[in-house]
Amino acid sequence: MNDSVELDRLVFHEVDQDRWPDFERLFESRGAPKFCWCMVWRATPDEAKHRDGASRKIAMARRVAADVPVGLLGYLDGEPVAWCSVAPRATYCRLAGHDSPDDGIWSIACFFVVRRLRGQGITRRLIRAAVEYARLSVIRQVIASWASCPPL
Repeated sequence: MNDSVELDRLVFHEVDQDRWPDFERLFESRGAPKFCWCMVWRATPDEAKHRDGASRKIAMARRVAADVPVGLLGYLDGEPVAWCSVAPRATYCRLAGHDSPDDGIWSIACFFVVRRLRGQGITRRLIRAAVEYARLSVIRQVIASWASCPPL
């Protein structure tokens, strides 16, 4: 397949209750981050005590059910193939501190692309989509940090 054609067919959607099954499907696929469910940076002190994948999945599901922004899914021909964790910085307890005020700053903290599509520029598309998504939420700034995951 032509890479540029694939990139043109990518569409992005916010993870919400309706898209939770797609998020779950992507994260439970082979090679996906099902061990952390993108909760490492988000976990409250109580949630951080439970380091297993199942507990982290439940914590993420609670946020989605409560309409807390958690990120975007990238779809290719209706299939979820990519993820970008983008949300208000205050929702990332380990970045902003627990009970941090919403200061209009959003953070990009994680990416995942299915193996067969890696190296084709999808992460750049995810970043653009994440910035646009945050911009629609009346933000002042988007910060993307490169860091290794803290110990699980």
